Amino acid sequence: MGAYKGFFQRKNQFFKALDEEKGQNLKRKLELCDQAEAALENPNWEEGREIVIRLQKEWKLIGRVPEKQSDKVWNRFRTACDAFFDRKNQEAKQREVKAQLVSQEQAAHLDRFADTVAALTPDNPGTIEGFRELVAEWRAYGASGGPRAEEKFQTLMGKYLDTVPGLPYAERADLLFQLQVERLKAGPDAQQALYKKEQGLRRDINELENDIATLQTNLEFFARSKNANQLREEYQGRIDEAKLRIDALKKQLKIIRS
Repeated sequence: MGAYKGFFQRKNQFFKALDEEKGQNLKRKLELCDQAEAALENPNWEEGREIVIRLQKEWKLIGRVPEKQSDKVWNRFRTACDAFFDRKNQEAKQREVKAQLVSQEQAAHLDRFADTVAALTPDNPGTIEGFRELVAEWRAYGASGGPRAEEKFQTLMGKYLDTVPGLPYAERADLLFQLQVERLKAGPDAQQALYKKEQGLRRDINELENDIATLQTNLEFFARSKNANQLREEYQGRIDEAKLRIDALKKQLKIIRS
């Protein structure tokens, strides 16, 4: 009889300990539910993703919970995790819809800009102030129009500047280059794009410097010739032109780094 009684005592103790363990497991899983739901509010999706994946791994390591709570707590956790990953898809769809709307608006703006440029005349020319206003209006729509829209905009702005009275060619080039740089800075891979642009400018400068060195060597050779005045003038002109081009490229480098 004593052995029988002892068996039931041990049995009761076992199930009591099991119930306590299930209760602790439930508490831990409810905490994971809270954390998963909090991840939904995290503005940094990648950071939230790491959190949710970690929570899912932790969930698998936790044992059973009371049967009455099992389905309820699991559904709560799964719903939070699914909602988190669905958020990424929903945000992508929203961005796509927004991009389409913005693209349509940009197309309408490009048509209007084209009409504005076409209406410019010597009596009603463009101005630097007008140019900046058009740029500000265009930039208000962000970078969703794509490279083709931006290329068309750049072309229109070049035509607009062509009508500005007394605008030096160098200043025109600087204004258009500034537009390109602003576009690169607003893009998704700004740092890489700017670095690529800068390296291209440096290569151009290096090539021009090499050309100047070669031209100067030839110029020294012609200096010893009595009948090479025309060639000397031609080579000196090419050297001067290359130096001006280098100055312009160096100015563009400053614009990129500004």
